Amino acid sequence: MNLMQLIMDQVNTPENQEKVAQLMGSNTEGAQNALQNIIPLVTKALGNQNTETQENMMNANMNPTDIASNLFGDKMNLIQKFLGQTSNMDQGQSQNFLGQVLPMVMGALGQAKQQQGADTNAFASLLNQATQGNSQFGMLTSLLDQDGDGEISDDVLNIGKKFIGNFF
Repeated sequence: MNLMQLIMDQVNTPENQEKVAQLMGSNTEGAQNALQNIIPLVTKALGNQNTETQENMMNANMNPTDIASNLFGDKMNLIQKFLGQTSNMDQGQSQNFLGQVLPMVMGALGQAKQQQGADTNAFASLLNQATQGNSQFGMLTSLLDQDGDGEISDDVLNIGKKFIGNFF
């Protein structure tokens, strides 16, 4: 089983979908969609972290706010807006969602690392391979990668600017 599927199976369970649905004030379908959207983003962002930060996140040595800040940095608001638009959440619900879901995803990643018997460097490679081979992540990346350069950070920033520009 590939790493991405393993994480999806551990996190995107009916029990977690129900918890997330209650948090979002949504149904389980909306929660399932939100979980499917965030897992590839978290996995890709974690693969871009240094090994010490990866270890701290997966071993629950950080609180959810610090995890989100380290993973998404200055793109946090854009990630929250993306989640809001794709999963029908407002920004407060997106923030609560990330606070609840990030520890679940980090725990699942830590378990997967142990199951794979990989050291931190090998696991970082597995993370990158998992997101490259994940068709859902590819669809998400292509959705966000508007200029086709393979990098979504500039495009997410532009989406956010357009979104904010519509209010003024």
